[in-house]
Amino acid sequence: MTMRDVCRDFISPICQREKKSYALFVNEFGLKANAFVTHTWDEPFGEFVASVEQAVGNLLNPPPLWICSFALYQDQGMIQKMLLVPINKSPFARVIKSLDKKVGKFIV
Repeated sequence: MTMRDVCRDFISPICQREKKSYALFVNEFGLKANAFVTHTWDEPFGEFVASVEQAVGNLLNPPPLWICSFALYQDQGMIQKMLLVPINKSPFARVIKSLDKKVGKFIV
């Protein structure tokens, strides 16, 4: 199962039903992310999870993670609208700019 499959089969239906991102479904008031996690759509989801666990799993206080497939409202119409936004105003740029410069992390 890939990240694309997980998003299509699990995340997107929750977004459609709840009218919000999966991240806001799980954390109603949101969290300030202090780590930006990137992924590919066709990577095996288990490998993605293992990579994230390897990066932050042993930390005493792991940072809140921003993972686009969970942080963005997964609806094709909304995604198309986001793609029209100038890159410097995109959700990706906004979260990267908001990372605490002293401890913010990129996890690839």
